[in-house]
Amino acid sequence: GQEMQFRVRANNEAGLGEPSEASDTTLICLPKIPPTIDTDGMKNVQVKAGNPLEVCVKVDGSPPPEVEWYINDELIVPSEEEGVEVSVEKGVAKLLIKNADKSHRGELKLKAKNEHGDSEAKCNVKVFDKPGPIQEPILCPETTKDSITLEWTPPLDTGDCDLIGYNIERRDITRQTWVQVGKLNPGCEFVCKKLSEGCQYVFRISAENQYGEGPAVESEPIEAKNMFESPSAPGKPVVEYVDDKELTLTWDPPKRDGGRPIEGYIVEKFDPDVGKWIKATHKPVKEPTFTIKDMREYKPVQFRVCAVNEAGSGDCSNASDNLELKSKPKFDASKLRNMNMRSGQPLKVEVPYWGHPKPTVKWTKDGEEIVCSNDLITKDENGILTLEIPVLDRGDSGEYKLVVENEMGQTEGSMNLNVQSKPKPPEDLVVDEI
Repeated sequence: GQEMQFRVRANNEAGLGEPSEASDTTLICLPKIPPTIDTDGMKNVQVKAGNPLEVCVKVDGSPPPEVEWYINDELIVPSEEEGVEVSVEKGVAKLLIKNADKSHRGELKLKAKNEHGDSEAKCNVKVFDKPGPIQEPILCPETTKDSITLEWTPPLDTGDCDLIGYNIERRDITRQTWVQVGKLNPGCEFVCKKLSEGCQYVFRISAENQYGEGPAVESEPIEAKNMFESPSAPGKPVVEYVDDKELTLTWDPPKRDGGRPIEGYIVEKFDPDVGKWIKATHKPVKEPTFTIKDMREYKPVQFRVCAVNEAGSGDCSNASDNLELKSKPKFDASKLRNMNMRSGQPLKVEVPYWGHPKPTVKWTKDGEEIVCSNDLITKDENGILTLEIPVLDRGDSGEYKLVVENEMGQTEGSMNLNVQSKPKPPEDLVVDEI
């Protein structure tokens, strides 16, 4: 505290009068107010590298607090050489960095402290700049005789903003000039094509954002050459019949794997309707054998295979011998069911069937073969057998049997038909008594 005396002077149009006698001595103490910071002044800051970074924040407290500024928890020390100024004037704490750079990015913190307490406020600082270099080294996962694949890792420093892309250049080691071969966005992989086999190339890659292009990183010399080849042709597929709906193909692996392990085999079959080979598998099979299930190819068909490694698919094998599946004839027996019907109604029974070679078909009624007529029609169209009676009468009642047969065997089934009608008028009426 501080001891003080007070006196009073009157004032009118003529001026100030004489002062009163002084008061008794009084001890004056400042109010005890802990520091407060106006957090509205600590808003996130965005500045371009090389421009001034200035933050002004109101600070209150009694006695006036001392203030300190921190960037990423590191104390900011005023330095005339580095252009850093820290001040507090009339309750306003001020930070001025005349030449902002990437070291000033991150969390900016203001601390205020007096004998009655402390306070702090934070904000985030972004300093926009060109990106830094990509991370070394530049990798080369694959080469061919006319291409080189490059891979790299993005820069650790993106300039505090999104990257636009990458600039890729190459130089033949026998020359001094650089040639731009691509601008890539997004991604960190690039295939440089149209190279000369056997030549060595150096590549340099730089990242780019809206503020410009960062420093380039160079690769080691890389030669354009094939690392490996596709495999040679496998052996001719050999066909083994399994049953009437599936078969198994086997073949010998290729004599040369092309320098990489065989990943699988692609099986193809020849489609005579379109005159070309089509894939018989959705994806390569792992082993040199393949079973084709639920096969319904009843026309001659051939197969061939090719091996696949990391370089791709190799030459195809010689085609297998022609094969033709044969199957015992079958039909959908659920379509033959016992029925009760009225005379005058139409009857139509349709039965899907299959088998190869094409089977012979025979309908019988009560053991006698049915002969097609206008009153009883049989058809064989598009794999559907049809028995049709346009107008039923009681004489059509009986057991109907269907037999389909070829060299592989036969299948039969039957149904009972009962045709009901109104009774006929009585005959030979005789009056016995009146």
